[in-house]
Amino acid sequence: MSSFLLILVFVGPVLLFGLVKTGVHLIVPLMACVIAAGVGIAMFIWGMNNTSLADHHSGDLLPQAVYGVMIVISAAFAGVLLGVVVIARWFSGEYKREDKP
Repeated sequence: MSSFLLILVFVGPVLLFGLVKTGVHLIVPLMACVIAAGVGIAMFIWGMNNTSLADHHSGDLLPQAVYGVMIVISAAFAGVLLGVVVIARWFSGEYKREDKP
């Protein structure tokens, strides 16, 4: 899990930088984050419901629950990165309303 988070920290900003530089509107990655978070939560709930209490207390979880948590963490991290991009664009004046005569 720690290696997954380490990879996420390095690959996430590079992927987002590539998306922003290719001109993709931020609504597309945001919708991907929302859909991924929903899928991750559903996988986590499905995995936890199919795990018996005896297995749960011995530390064994179904892979669906673990993968669901990893997807939710990835979606949350991508949401934070998108927030940083929006704040940077706001401070740069890209979202400033220009009144046209």
